[in-house]
Amino acid sequence: MAEKASRKLNSKKDKNLIGEKNHQTQLTSFTEESLQEYKNKVSELTYKETLEEIDVLIAKLQNDEIPVEELHQKYLNGLTCIERCEELLNRIEQEIIYLEPKKMQISKKLEEN
Repeated sequence: MAEKASRKLNSKKDKNLIGEKNHQTQLTSFTEESLQEYKNKVSELTYKETLEEIDVLIAKLQNDEIPVEELHQKYLNGLTCIERCEELLNRIEQEIIYLEPKKMQISKKLEEN
């Protein structure tokens, strides 16, 4: 009798562990999907809009407005915004480096008028 109860208990534990693993997999998948959606949205923002998004995230973190369960996701969102800002700055830097001297002369002439 005790052996039957023990097997039943072990079976329930196994089901719980399997359920937990499936739940973790779903959470990870959901996080990856939502992060990709967020990256897509952020990729359309300007530098200023991205900085504003970072400010909003920081304000929410400082005011304890974010539940503990969402902290990791918001952290990843913040990293995504920082990466976007760096991408935009690098693109502008490259444009400045590759300016042609003729274009610069034209802009100087315009400034003189």
